[in-house]
Amino acid sequence: MTASLQGAEVVARIAPPALFGVGNQINCKLGPTDSPPAQSAPRRFIFFSFQNDMHPITLATYNIHKGLSPLNRKLVIHEVREKLHALDADIIYLQEVQGAHAKNAAKFDDWPTLSQHDHIAEGRYQDIVYGVNAEHHHGHHGNAILSAYPVLHWTNLDVSHHRFESRGHLLARIGVTGWQEPLTCVCVHLGLLQKSRNA
Repeated sequence: MTASLQGAEVVARIAPPALFGVGNQINCKLGPTDSPPAQSAPRRFIFFSFQNDMHPITLATYNIHKGLSPLNRKLVIHEVREKLHALDADIIYLQEVQGAHAKNAAKFDDWPTLSQHDHIAEGRYQDIVYGVNAEHHHGHHGNAILSAYPVLHWTNLDVSHHRFESRGHLLARIGVTGWQEPLTCVCVHLGLLQKSRNA
């Protein structure tokens, strides 16, 4: 599959049947890079729509960079929430989510009272799962899946390759309305080193 970072839509008609089902059409969009929610907010997301004979659904995945701008100078979690709600995806995968961070909560006046995944989900997503990948003396962070459909089962797998990078694969089985079988979702945040990604 190829895609443009300018936001052009591409269509792939071949996908792993175990994940998407035979004969589904997958639309993938990268972007938009030209109209971010705020100048300092993260600018790239990936948006998928899955169409089959049962019921179409949409998914988005986004690394929220702990809700902070580059160099951690500005809190952008509210702009990120607004942008993700505007996508109106049925399921969202989030990476680098701050479940709790006491130091940042004290530093930023508008730090959410809820955890970042709950803050983004509020008012839109009924089922939320959060997998802790790293714990520290200020709190913890990890991956999250937000779903408009019921999460039937979930687990978080520790796939850390070495002690300097804590990584996890967050898996969830989701009961999509009109689907005969649950949808298996895997939210990943791969390591920085190629050796870690291949492990």
